[in-house]
Amino acid sequence: MHALWHQVRSHRPLDLAWQEAAAWMFGEAGYLGPWPHTTQLIADYAVWERVQQLALLRHAEFCVISPAAHSAVMAAAMILDPADVLTLDRDTDIPLRTGLVVLPEPVVLLSRDTELGDLSVLGWTFNTMYGPAGEEFPAVGVSGMSRPVGPTRTPL
Repeated sequence: MHALWHQVRSHRPLDLAWQEAAAWMFGEAGYLGPWPHTTQLIADYAVWERVQQLALLRHAEFCVISPAAHSAVMAAAMILDPADVLTLDRDTDIPLRTGLVVLPEPVVLLSRDTELGDLSVLGWTFNTMYGPAGEEFPAVGVSGMSRPVGPTRTPL
């Protein structure tokens, strides 16, 4: 709801502020609008998200990283910044439209706002993002699957 607060503080009318914030939350996830400002939207989105995750698990190609390769991948990932990710082209740089990478050992995710378990599986699927006016953008949805309990926990 931080997105909505930011839009309201920018002096946008509440209905426009909601559509912008909903596009950031739901549209970027691939959930097609309209996004009415109701509790039913949240319930519908939760069901849709669960269906998406189940489809990912059913249809993805599984990739397993060896322990030796895991260390190299983690070292390479540590030097990436957001600008590097923006240079990726989904059609030429990602070999599978839908995939899951199973890690040989969990990776600790650091977050200021949430308590997350250890990342054990990383999944992706090609999808479409939607803007507040219904515009469509090609995208890659990424899902991290973590254990809710584990030896390592991130601080709150």
